[in-house]
Order: sequence, then structure tokens, then C-alpha cells
Amino acid sequence: MSEFHSLRGGSFSCAIPPLGFHPAGLFFISKHQINLIAFIMEKQLPQLTATEVRLVYKTKVKPSDRVQLSNSVETYKFLISTWDEEKLELQEQFKVILMNCKNRVLGIYELSTGGMTGTVADPKLIFMAALKANANTIIVAHNHPSGDPNPSIVDKNLTKKVKDAGQLLDISVHDHIIVTRDFYYSFADMGLM
Repeated sequence: MSEFHSLRGGSFSCAIPPLGFHPAGLFFISKHQINLIAFIMEKQLPQLTATEVRLVYKTKVKPSDRVQLSNSVETYKFLISTWDEEKLELQEQFKVILMNCKNRVLGIYELSTGGMTGTVADPKLIFMAALKANANTIIVAHNHPSGDPNPSIVDKNLTKKVKDAGQLLDISVHDHIIVTRDFYYSFADMGLM
């Protein structure tokens, strides 16, 4: 009497005769067993699928109509004109100005809104936005509700981290601007970029 091994599936079960062994130590398997194993694997293994990703960039603004930022004064004026005045002295916000290779603004990405003394700025999200917008250059900015534009140690460390990440991706980080209602701090003007 031959021995059979039982295989059970979700809604079926079957028996496969044991594999045979050659005197030299090699095993042999019949064509019927191969077909049965293929059938079982087809029923047991989930179908593997992947989502197709398509990269598309569309804009309705002509390049000549975009704002061009050449220095920190222009950048500060641009940021103040777009900042939510009700949050400027209430909550820290972190924004990314996305620009093309001619320093023309493609858009502004509001990365986060935090509390009175801090907000989260994840470099992965900064560069995700830059890549999606097809930006060659970025300027990062955040406000200090206290009115003191001087950077903290955390601000300095983040600036270095973002600058280093930009070099790896070949996306230039021109500046990190800290905004207050009356003043600003530019890392580039201070030679820290």
C-alpha cells in the first residue's frame, strides 16, 4: 500500500503520492505531481499586483508670468504677502517655495502648522513636494511667533540636513528664511548655506 500526503486548501483538499527517490539520492516526481503542485500553488498564492505610477507635470501659468526671487529681501516680501496674518504671531508654520532653474516661483507648499514654539519639518516631505513640482531650486521658510527671528539650534540642524539632502537630489536649497512680522533672518545672507 502506498503512502499519500494530504494537502488542504481554503475550499479544497487533495492527496499527493509521496515523491520517489533515486538510489543516487536524487528525487523524482511525476508529471501528474507537478501539475497538481502547480494547481495548488495557483489556488493558494495571492495574485501579486502593483500600482502603476505615472509622472505628469501640468501648469497653466506661463514662465514669464511667474514671480522671480533674486535675494532675501524679495523673498521676505513675497512670503509676508502670502502668509496667513492670523497665524504669523500665533502658530509656527513651515513653507517651501518651489522654483525653476531661473528662480521663478512654481508654487508654495505649506508643509506644516504647529504650536506656538515649534512645527514639524520632515525633509522627505520637503523633497517630495519639490520633485512633484519639478522644482530645480527651493527656499524653505518658517515663522517665529515670538517675533525673534534668530535661529535655534534645531533650526540650524534642520537647515544643514535639508541642504545636504538637496545636494544628493541635485535640488538647490537657496535659503532658509525665518519670518516675523517686522524682521527676517536669512541663512544665505549669514553665509550658512
